[in-house]
Amino acid sequence: MTLLDEVFNRSMRTRAWVLEMAIRSVIKFRQSYALYSLTKVGMIVTLPALGNAGSALAYVGLATWALTSARRAFESLVLLVLLTFLNPAIYAQASEGGSSLDAARWVVILCAFATGLRYGVSGITKTYNFIIFFAATAFLSVIFSTSDADVGFFKLTMFVFGATTVCLLFRSRNFNYEFARDWFATIFVVVVFLSLPTHFVPSIGYAKNGTGFQGILNQPQAFAVFLSPLVTWFTCMIISGEFRSKIVTAATLISVPFLFLTLARTGAIALLLGFSAAIIVFPFSPRATKYAASRSRVILASGATATAILLLAFSGEASDAAFRFIQKGSNSEHVSEAFTKSRGAKADASLDNFDDNPIFGIGFGMPSIPGDMQVSREPIFGLPISAPVEKGNLVLAVLEETGSVGFLAFLCMISSCILMAVKTRQPSSVALATSALGTNLGEATLLTFGGLGLYIWIVLLISQMPRQDTRRRDE
Repeated sequence: MTLLDEVFNRSMRTRAWVLEMAIRSVIKFRQSYALYSLTKVGMIVTLPALGNAGSALAYVGLATWALTSARRAFESLVLLVLLTFLNPAIYAQASEGGSSLDAARWVVILCAFATGLRYGVSGITKTYNFIIFFAATAFLSVIFSTSDADVGFFKLTMFVFGATTVCLLFRSRNFNYEFARDWFATIFVVVVFLSLPTHFVPSIGYAKNGTGFQGILNQPQAFAVFLSPLVTWFTCMIISGEFRSKIVTAATLISVPFLFLTLARTGAIALLLGFSAAIIVFPFSPRATKYAASRSRVILASGATATAILLLAFSGEASDAAFRFIQKGSNSEHVSEAFTKSRGAKADASLDNFDDNPIFGIGFGMPSIPGDMQVSREPIFGLPISAPVEKGNLVLAVLEETGSVGFLAFLCMISSCILMAVKTRQPSSVALATSALGTNLGEATLLTFGGLGLYIWIVLLISQMPRQDTRRRDE
């Protein structure tokens, strides 16, 4: 062996050692980051259990954290959603606090908005143009139709402000799809595994009505709306090989029965719509995605779907169980009758209001029945800061509130959300967007940033983000 060969071999061994150390460092960092993320979520979930002081400290912490960077502002917004809907059987302050907590939520969003402006914008998302277009038509409904103009204007302002905040963060520097996915994986795992023991304590897990499972959230419907998009998203990513995590896989498997235990048909419909959209898009997905999706996983998923359909079609016990789920505790004899009893009165009221106000509607954010709305106002100037209204179906709610003019703009906005997700050519992204929008068929949350609307818009914009680590095998 010549001297040159010996030098070359030593050089190669040195490079191999450096590469091995670098890989080990990356693995340790990822493990420590996962632990760090779990610690942050655990702190925010634990603090409100200490009472009002702990809750206030949690909001202050989120606001401060949101001011430091775009990524931390995003983390704060997701944690804010979780903090808003905690189970009052565990967290007593969740049913108290009133206007002070409502104001605290908007302070956190304001801090996130300031961060979005501070860290630069590389071109606003195309969906934002349609959001502003819809907001302009909704503004006409506030001017011409509503009797409570200050409440309508407040709700519209909060919608635009919240949507702008989320869009700014998603276009900030150093923010990507992989980071958003990993953070939601952490949130998902924490919520599912903390909810698991509450199933065995009915006074907590079934505190709202004694029949529907709500876990650590404040009601079964909110739990279903939270779970269904994430279950759809992670299931598609696991099957396609896009995302691999044993703990997330376990959480996903646990979440499926949780969804049906909620007795919330909204979650089941959103799940079905999301999976259907993923199946339609899969043949058109990039070759790398098809390559990563192993044949065994695809066959297993297809077989499970086919088995479920056959059981519902030919098994008397399975079909009876499905019908009892649709009945949701009522004594209806038919599926249509069950849905009519559940949402029929609200749907009729919305259609009647639309017939009376076909052009501009009754006003953005207004209730179907006049006076059926509790308005919380801040004590200094008397400005509204919260005015919740429960609407069953988003399509009917938009028709009723903004009329035919606003509804056309709304269709443009929704179409943009779906098309931007389809443009990624990723089944998991299309499934996430479809499932998130599907939750609004039974619970109109998209336009209410004081509630779950913030969460829905966050996952919608995640579905539009391109991948940074897309593998290009066999190309």
